[in-house]
Amino acid sequence: LEVIFGSTLGGSTSINAGIYSRPAQEEFDMWPEKWKGRDVLSFFKKFENYQGPMGVSKNHGKDGLLTIQPPSHHHSFSDAWIEAAKKVGIDVA
Repeated sequence: LEVIFGSTLGGSTSINAGIYSRPAQEEFDMWPEKWKGRDVLSFFKKFENYQGPMGVSKNHGKDGLLTIQPPSHHHSFSDAWIEAAKKVGIDVA
């Protein structure tokens, strides 16, 4: 996949965004016993302040210091990027 770099005043830092992402629970299941996905979820929920359209969920906290929310803008390029990744065999589940 071709990736466009930040050819602008300030370079790539001019186009960066803050992205919050946590691993899937299954990834923690490969860690030692006390770090299973079901066990670490409570720690993530403690520091999250989820501001999504669906409100409180079993997977996100609402009283933490880290405010997280879905992207406020969806660009059609995102869909094209995902489709291109699928065509070259990248699992984008």
